[in-house]
Amino acid sequence: MIGRGVLDTAGTPFVFEPGDMASRLNFATLASDGTISDRRAGRIPDEEGKRVTDLLAENIKEIEGVQVLLQHVKEYRAAAIFRGKQLDGRLCDSDPQKTGLKPLEVAPTQENPTSEAEEGARLANTFIARAKEVLAEEAKANFVMMRGFDIYDPLPNFCELFKWRACAVAAYPMYKGVAKLAGMRVIEEGQSTVEEELDLVERELPNTDFLFLHIKKTDSMGEDGNFQGKVEVIEHFDRLLPRLVDLQPNVLCITGDHSTPCSLASHSWHPVPICIAAKTARMDGCQTFGETSFLTGGLGRIKSTDVLPLLLAHAERLMKYGA
Repeated sequence: MIGRGVLDTAGTPFVFEPGDMASRLNFATLASDGTISDRRAGRIPDEEGKRVTDLLAENIKEIEGVQVLLQHVKEYRAAAIFRGKQLDGRLCDSDPQKTGLKPLEVAPTQENPTSEAEEGARLANTFIARAKEVLAEEAKANFVMMRGFDIYDPLPNFCELFKWRACAVAAYPMYKGVAKLAGMRVIEEGQSTVEEELDLVERELPNTDFLFLHIKKTDSMGEDGNFQGKVEVIEHFDRLLPRLVDLQPNVLCITGDHSTPCSLASHSWHPVPICIAAKTARMDGCQTFGETSFLTGGLGRIKSTDVLPLLLAHAERLMKYGA
C-alpha cells in the first residue's frame, strides 16, 4: 500500500554476527516407526512452543565448541543460530514435506561441497539427534526439523533502494523479521487479529510512503487442508476491506507470496492473483477477486519482479524516460 503521507522472533530478536549460520526449526511429531506423523506438532500453542524451546536451550548450549542459540518464534516454530566457527549454509532441509516419511539427513546442496558446508551439515544432524533425546517424553513436540539454512548476509535496504519511508504491520513474527532485514520500520504492539492490524494501518499510513500489511491465516488454513476455514478467513478480510479502501491510499495492491491450495495442503507453484487499485489504473472486466476470474484481468500474467515498478508507476513516482 503506497500512502499519501509524507527475523524477528517473539521477545528479543537475535543479533547476528558475521559467520553465524541460522536455521528455522519446526517442532514435529515423530511416530514410533521413525516417520513424521505431524509436521507441525499439532500446531502447539505459543506457551507450549516456548516451553519446549527453552527445554532444548537448557540442554543443548553447544556442540563441539560451537555455540547453539535457540529462540521461540510462534506456535510450533523456533529459530537456531550456530556461532563460533565459519560455516556454509548451503544445506538441504531435513523436512520431508509430507507426513508418513522419515526425516531427511541434512546435507550440502552443492555437487562439490565446501568443508564448511560439510561441517555445517554434521553440526545440524548432531543437533537434531540430541534434540530427539531431549524431547523424547513430549506427547506432540517430540522432534525438530530444520529448514532454510543460511549465513547472515545483509540485504539491500528497501527504503534506500526505492527512496521511500516503508513500514510493516504483521501478526506473525517471521514477516516482521523479513521486513526488518529489508530495512522497514516494523510496528510491534502485540497485534494478533486482523482488526488490530488494521487499527495500526489506519494510524501509520499517514506517516509512511509504503505500508506492507500481512494476513497469515489463509496460509495456515491451506496448509491444514481446511477449505471451510480458509473461506472464513478470506470472507472475514473481505468484510474489513472497506477500512483499507476508505483510507484512500494512492495505490492499493492485494496479492499473495504463494499459493497454498487446500487440495494439496502445502505451498504450490500456482500463480497468485494480484489486484492494483489506483486512479491511474485502467478498468477491466473482472468483478470478483480470484485465480479463475483474474485470468481475464487487464494485468495478464506478470512476474513478481514487475510488481514494484508497476506500483511506483501508478503512484507516479517514476521519472519519465525519453521525450
